[in-house]
Amino acid sequence: MSFSNRSIESLLHMYYYFGVDMEPDYQRGSVWNDEDRVKLLDSIFAGREIGRFVFREVPYEESLEKKCMYEVVDGKQRLMTLCAFYENRFPYRGCFYNELPAEDKNWFGSAMTSLASLSDKVTKKEVLEVFVALNQNGRPIEEAVLNHAKKLLDDIRERDVAASQSEVPGVELVICCKVGILSISEK
Repeated sequence: MSFSNRSIESLLHMYYYFGVDMEPDYQRGSVWNDEDRVKLLDSIFAGREIGRFVFREVPYEESLEKKCMYEVVDGKQRLMTLCAFYENRFPYRGCFYNELPAEDKNWFGSAMTSLASLSDKVTKKEVLEVFVALNQNGRPIEEAVLNHAKKLLDDIRERDVAASQSEVPGVELVICCKVGILSISEK
């Protein structure tokens, strides 16, 4: 397995120009809803990590048959979301990709992620071992712990908004719904 850092633009380039098999027989279908998609894009526009993608390099003969050079092992839902947004198939916070200002398109495309590549020499058994290992380990965080952290975050956000509105007379905090960026403007 080899590892590399990739921009989202580079990942999309791999998908559109070299082909990525999104339907290997061990993968589930599309299960993310719009809320899941928005959370991924929130992370990208906030500059947060979105997780490593894992692709298998498809052997040459198989690539001719499948018409793609890669197979998604991990990251299918995330990659489908990136493609759907890029293709203007769903809006992010009311804004389609082609409606974004150039600086937001640049932010999206240049956001970095990582890619682990399995060689075209790995066996189906080895691919399945990686898939199972990636998807069975760990323990989901308890809902109560997550809700507590969300409450703490909401409390901090409310204090920040109140403080920023009271500290600078004549200035108001404005939340831009398109990409969730905070801006300050004069009243």
